[in-house]
Amino acid sequence: MSIISNFLAMLLGFMYLSSATAKSLSFIQFYHSIKSFGIIKGRLIVFVGCSVIFIEIGLGVSFIEYIHVRLAFIGSAVLMLLFTILFVHAKRQQKQVTCNCFGSSTKQTNIKHSIIRNLILVIVSITGSIAPAYNDQIKVESLQLTLPLVTIACLFQLYKESNVSKRYQKVISISRDAQ
Repeated sequence: MSIISNFLAMLLGFMYLSSATAKSLSFIQFYHSIKSFGIIKGRLIVFVGCSVIFIEIGLGVSFIEYIHVRLAFIGSAVLMLLFTILFVHAKRQQKQVTCNCFGSSTKQTNIKHSIIRNLILVIVSITGSIAPAYNDQIKVESLQLTLPLVTIACLFQLYKESNVSKRYQKVISISRDAQ
């Protein structure tokens, strides 16, 4: 595996583990995000939400451990294309959505920026999938990185969630004071 695809795999692995952790920690907000797109309804929302989280965990582990990395790059491109289609659909419907893609948020998602970000991630994934073949020597090094990367991803999301919680507490206390 080339240095470029090695770096891209680590970057995407961290991103997917961080995203899955964020969605897990704020599943109710993620549930409402899925619902706000208006495509999936009823009990299927929970199934889709859990499936996305498990797919992201699978992609993250695959990238970090270099297990079927080319397949992970292809899966990443497909997942980002699906997310892009959702955003294009929301933009055409002129819907305001709060994505919660990387944890709970109090802001509306800038759909145009999300489409651009996802298309960049598609290009990154395709670039990684066409990079030179896998190198066995990297696998040993990747095993040493797995725990620190997973830990950093979880800590990053916990920090982010605590900041969002503090903002909610401020809003609640301001609204109580106004009453």
